[in-house]
Amino acid sequence: MEEAIALAHAGADVIQLEKRSPEEACAVIEATRGLTPVPVVAAAGGVTEENAAAYAAAGCPLLVTTAPFFGRPADVKVTLEPA
Repeated sequence: MEEAIALAHAGADVIQLEKRSPEEACAVIEATRGLTPVPVVAAAGGVTEENAAAYAAAGCPLLVTTAPFFGRPADVKVTLEPA
């Protein structure tokens, strides 16, 4: 976390946090809030449908995830009828 904050102070536009909790993401956001410009904190690594809302609530404006590629397929039924 210290490295992420140091990179933000060095002028990074985006800080990607790999496999960090929403609470840790929130801590980085709070620590860098006063910078100009404020860096975008992107949560990545382990972001799923179950925890995406927690990252958003923590203040992460960008979520990096491959979860949609591993979701269950939808059960779709199609009925064709003459017009």
